[in-house]
Amino acid sequence: MLVREITYLTQTNKIQYANIYASIKILIKLKQNIQNNHFLKVCFMINNFNIANKKVIIYGFGITGKWLSSNIKCDYFVDTDIKKCGNTFNNISVKRPDFLKQIKIDEYIIIITTVDIFDVIPLVNRYSANWISLSDVITIDSYDLGINITDESDEFLKYSIDTVLQCQTASFLKDSFYLRSVDLVITEKCTLKCKDCANLMQFYENPVNYEFEDILSGIKLLSAKTNFIHEVRVIGGEPFLNKQIYKIIYELSLIDNINKIIVYTNGMIPPKEEELNNINRNKLLFSITDYAELGRNLDKTIEILNNTNFAYRVHPPEHWTDSGKILERNNDVDFAEELFAKCCGKNLYTLIGNKLYRCPFAANADQLNALPPNTNNFVSVDDSIENIRSFAYGINYIEACMYCPGRSFDSPVIIPAIQAKKSIFYKKFIPVTLTHN
Repeated sequence: MLVREITYLTQTNKIQYANIYASIKILIKLKQNIQNNHFLKVCFMINNFNIANKKVIIYGFGITGKWLSSNIKCDYFVDTDIKKCGNTFNNISVKRPDFLKQIKIDEYIIIITTVDIFDVIPLVNRYSANWISLSDVITIDSYDLGINITDESDEFLKYSIDTVLQCQTASFLKDSFYLRSVDLVITEKCTLKCKDCANLMQFYENPVNYEFEDILSGIKLLSAKTNFIHEVRVIGGEPFLNKQIYKIIYELSLIDNINKIIVYTNGMIPPKEEELNNINRNKLLFSITDYAELGRNLDKTIEILNNTNFAYRVHPPEHWTDSGKILERNNDVDFAEELFAKCCGKNLYTLIGNKLYRCPFAANADQLNALPPNTNNFVSVDDSIENIRSFAYGINYIEACMYCPGRSFDSPVIIPAIQAKKSIFYKKFIPVTLTHN
């Protein structure tokens, strides 16, 4: 018997989802069909009722959800990201969350395949209590990839599934403190100047590389105060413009409770093969954005990664929205709370030095002095575990929301990577120190 008590923090207190379901037995069998293809047969037993007789809805139209739909019979996808709705995969259509009220929901079981599961649970609970997480169904050691008809390699697919399983499992551990990802900013410099960059690189007039000691000090302090960081994403700008990147990656690979390191690059600066050979291949991945005619050296970068046997994923610029602007202050707190609630970037924890921010907009706007000084926008990793955890899990908005155009799942997509000719002007807040005679 498994009785779960789900706990997460709000701004002032913990809200408990207690005993959502009990007596869960999970039977997983992998078989081969007569064409020698694999399929995954999953039988669930909840309170002695075999829900294999129920229809299945997969919540989450990501890599993991697509994989699951190829290995079990599924009727629909549902996704919070409105831009995904209306798509089809494997002849299965993607629906909005409110579609759940249009069907006989008691006939269905909903399997949640998203990483940030606590953002999804309140949405699902509006329509049905008959849901389970993917981590209830399988564990990292108990599944086979089976059929892979996604566009991803088997290696990257397994990484994606493992990410969902590890993060969902960690989310449900009472009194644990885990972070799904931390964006570790190592430079403000970039080889491009995209005018709509959500990380605000287009506003830096004199970009700099951050110092090795400050970078390592901040991430070591943060990791020491968490049970588990699933991935540290090494970013810029273009991270390979910081010549200390190999030392940074190597030191990150030695931190036990960091599971993976992902370098986000545009592939224009090929990595040094001899430097990569000193780094743990099991911990390091590369995510490469292919900017087509704007880019150069992508083939060389891929060749080096192939030669050194590092995993990587190449993809076009994806899901760009009009969020790379700094607005005049909006004084409406209700507006800020609604913006934060809908934001798809509020869990993109970003670390610069010893300051942990909730999102890259807040981090870079603060660095640019585009925000008035306000400690509501970050927490110091020197602070207590309780305060860091509360900042990570239990706030309704940050002051930076007042200056942000928003980054919701239903924001319209724009043309990516349009280049600015020079740094974009913005209003700066200059701290003034008063002295007395």
